[in-house]
Amino acid sequence: VLEQALFAEVDALMTTLLTDEELQRAKNGLLAERIYARDTIDHLASMIGRLSVNGVDWRQEVEGYPRKIQEVTAERIREVASRYLTRDKAVIGILTP
Repeated sequence: VLEQALFAEVDALMTTLLTDEELQRAKNGLLAERIYARDTIDHLASMIGRLSVNGVDWRQEVEGYPRKIQEVTAERIREVASRYLTRDKAVIGILTP
């Protein structure tokens, strides 16, 4: 049942554009999450370390992230979902007690 529900949501991403309200709510959530992650020195140090290890200038990432998020469009989400979230690329795990 859960697998079918997940596939239905992914299928909807591939065929239906998000509304402006849905897209803005998602963007706001991502931006808020990033801001709250910098609230503690531990999280900030972890972020800087993770970016530095991967060769990313953390200053550019901190300044550029909001712009990158705002540039995302519903059309781009549909395009990426259609390319990468296909059923033949799905990995399904079955957990039994």
